[in-house]
Amino acid sequence: MTWLRISAVDAWFFRDGRPYTQGETSQSDVTSLFPPSPLTISGALRAALARANGWDGKPMGWTPVHLDMLGRGPEETGKLSFRGPFLSREGSQLFPLPLHLLVREGRQFALVAPAASTACDLGHAVHLPQPGAADRQHIDWKRPAESFLTAQGLDRVLAGKLPQPDELIAASHLRILEPRIGLKRDAYNHATGDEGDLYSPVYVRLAEKGHDVSLLVEVRGEPSGWQWPKLIPFGGESRMAALEPIPKPPAVPRYCNGSEVLLLCLTPLRLPLSGHTPIRPLPGRAFFASLGIDDLELVSACTDRPVMIGGWDSQAPGPLPLRPCLPAGTVLFCRASGDATTRLQNLVDIGLGADARLGFNQFTLGVWPSFPAT
Repeated sequence: MTWLRISAVDAWFFRDGRPYTQGETSQSDVTSLFPPSPLTISGALRAALARANGWDGKPMGWTPVHLDMLGRGPEETGKLSFRGPFLSREGSQLFPLPLHLLVREGRQFALVAPAASTACDLGHAVHLPQPGAADRQHIDWKRPAESFLTAQGLDRVLAGKLPQPDELIAASHLRILEPRIGLKRDAYNHATGDEGDLYSPVYVRLAEKGHDVSLLVEVRGEPSGWQWPKLIPFGGESRMAALEPIPKPPAVPRYCNGSEVLLLCLTPLRLPLSGHTPIRPLPGRAFFASLGIDDLELVSACTDRPVMIGGWDSQAPGPLPLRPCLPAGTVLFCRASGDATTRLQNLVDIGLGADARLGFNQFTLGVWPSFPAT
């Protein structure tokens, strides 16, 4: 395996799921998705590895060796598999903020856990997450502003403890959003003025004064003797990024003891499909069975609305269908039986399901928060 650091040479642009076609009128404030999706990462790194090892850059120029090693399509990775992307600051890995963490007055934290069963629109025995009795006295709990956790903070949260305020790193300290305005000109007469000529993408620049911010990705299965390039085109408009192999970072914190398991998504969790229909994360065993884990019951969850993630098929060429994903930071409260706990621990360094090869569905394990009896 190889761990790679991807550092920004310029501002980057990563499209989200909204249309971004030249000539359309909905081109204002198209915000860059950050961190970029695993599909963006795996596609850019496979293309970079091919260019550095014999590919001439032409659309159909991959040799049989390239196809065998690197795959034959945007979601078929050959002998490679990826983990990430993850954020890094000063060489230390940062992690998505678990969505079962709440804050009030800026510096007071609380965790939530499945409560006693109640009846709601999801069923008659649903365990909705709630804070402990002492914290329920306050009504002004909310999710923290977009932030990331240090390894020390994640270790505390996975153990069912509260992080320290300085262990939350605000996203605004890691990246700067740069709105830009573009105007299409006719290639022949240089005139403008048609509807849809004006567009305003929002780029992202990795920057924090005094700190080095970058992306980390793990690649497995790369061919022996192949070299990684030092510079690669990355994201929309082929902006540049620096690529550097690095030593393996410290292991991600994890806790797992007993049958009550907390599963934290470190990258987006792609919802498995039944035909063309996404399987929803509802209480019971069906959701994890669709990901290949039997004897694991989903009890409750803390998540946000699904994010729609697509990509680009350079062979077609054309966009890939959008797929719904649970965002990174999603917390799934599970109850394990049989050997499910052991299987989960064996999958922490691999991921859940077939989409884990692309970098989706990466996770770590923790314990349910426990509250004093009242």
